[in-house]
Amino acid sequence: MRDSNYIDIVKTCIRDTLSEYYSVGNIDDFLHVELLCNDQVFFEILKMKIRSVSITYSIRKSRDEKEKTLKLENDIQILENQMNLNPTEFIQASSNQKKGELENRRQDIVEGLLLRSRANWHENGDRCSEYFCKLEKKSSNLSTKPFLNLSMKKVIIFQNNQKFYLNRINITGNCIHPIIYV
Repeated sequence: MRDSNYIDIVKTCIRDTLSEYYSVGNIDDFLHVELLCNDQVFFEILKMKIRSVSITYSIRKSRDEKEKTLKLENDIQILENQMNLNPTEFIQASSNQKKGELENRRQDIVEGLLLRSRANWHENGDRCSEYFCKLEKKSSNLSTKPFLNLSMKKVIIFQNNQKFYLNRINITGNCIHPIIYV
């Protein structure tokens, strides 16, 4: 959160929490202040309050952004309807301006998604790929059956198709080579 309003809210939260648990000493000199509780407890309380303020702020900001985006989309729709009925340069310029604003908002959203994705990747590593690689390996071991050797051609039979192929081979009687289990 790079918003200056958010930074001011967090500073106020820290100041209020410090004054709430302040006991003795110079409140401006943080190293020589005595608190009513243990330092670790104070730190946990401070984190909890900052988290609470942050969640509240982000929900309110998200709601405001969604309302602004919805209003822009509605304005663009109205301007396009007006343009269809009575095209003028003023309406076209207004429509283009609103579309530019909407595109900038969407670009900011995409940048935020990329930033969070990159941060998540650095924190958690490449877990998704590992998970899907293991899942694919496990499912391939479970779903493939051994090879069928028909005139030197190898055919992989999946479990869900196994009954079909075995019935076809038994009906036609063309299978000279037995199923080879690997």
